[in-house]
Amino acid sequence: MEDIEENSKVIETAKQLNEKGFHKIDSLHIACAIIAKCEYFLTTDDQILKRARLLNDIKINDPIGFIKEILS
Repeated sequence: MEDIEENSKVIETAKQLNEKGFHKIDSLHIACAIIAKCEYFLTTDDQILKRARLLNDIKINDPIGFIKEILS
């Protein structure tokens, strides 16, 4: 587990995500996951899932899709 503190890199990454259409708070959450070098960001938010294909830095999936992916 890692705590991510707000810093200029997190804010800049969040701004870039927001420009791609992610909501501000979602952008901040995803930015923290990217900065922490998470492989996956799991969510049930349809708006985030629809934009998942726009990102290369992290895989975004829903919990069921994630389980199916890692078990296959």
